[in-house]
Amino acid sequence: MTAKRRVQSSAAAQDPDDQFLAGTMEAVAWARQNTQKLVVGIAAAVILVGGLVYYVGFREDQDVRAANELDQIQQTLVLGDPASAAGRLNQFIASYSGTSSEGEARLILGQLHLEEAEPDQAIQALAPLARDLGNPLGVQGAFLLGAAYEDAGQNDDAEDLYLRIANSAELEFQVRNALESAARIRTSQGNFAGAEELLQEILDGMEESDPARAGLEMRLSELQHLQRSA
Repeated sequence: MTAKRRVQSSAAAQDPDDQFLAGTMEAVAWARQNTQKLVVGIAAAVILVGGLVYYVGFREDQDVRAANELDQIQQTLVLGDPASAAGRLNQFIASYSGTSSEGEARLILGQLHLEEAEPDQAIQALAPLARDLGNPLGVQGAFLLGAAYEDAGQNDDAEDLYLRIANSAELEFQVRNALESAARIRTSQGNFAGAEELLQEILDGMEESDPARAGLEMRLSELQHLQRSA
């Protein structure tokens, strides 16, 4: 009986070394045709990595320099020279915008202007910081900004800000302080019902054993009396 031959495809019959050589030649040919693209791509990657390394190093160095300079400015305040400190803080904020020390500098400057009875300047310093209530410094800045609004006679702006803090703050005491501040403003404007609503909101969220309940309940009773008398 004659054995049947199996016909192999040319690819299967090709020697493995020949396949490797053919693949290598194709790669070389492609590289020759695309040499410029390869060079440009590698150069761009090197520049990008180098730029990132430089930027990270620059930011870290800038943060260190900012922290050191802010310490020096605070020493000026300790020596009792608020006018000089305010000028240096304004310059600091302009020079180190975006650093981790900018927020702290704005807090110090805002507090300084409040102490010097300069609410408009305090508002200018604190407003950018108070936009980010997800940042602990932002919440502190917002409370100071609310005080500056009150000192400037901008009670509506102060109330709106306190309510925004109450809706955004994560810590219970911050929420309580914000609601109490908004209630105080409403009371001063004769909006006793609105103030009562805020104080009741605070009481509803407090434990029965909370020592602060007694004071709030007394204030709430006074507001109810004022409403009946109005």
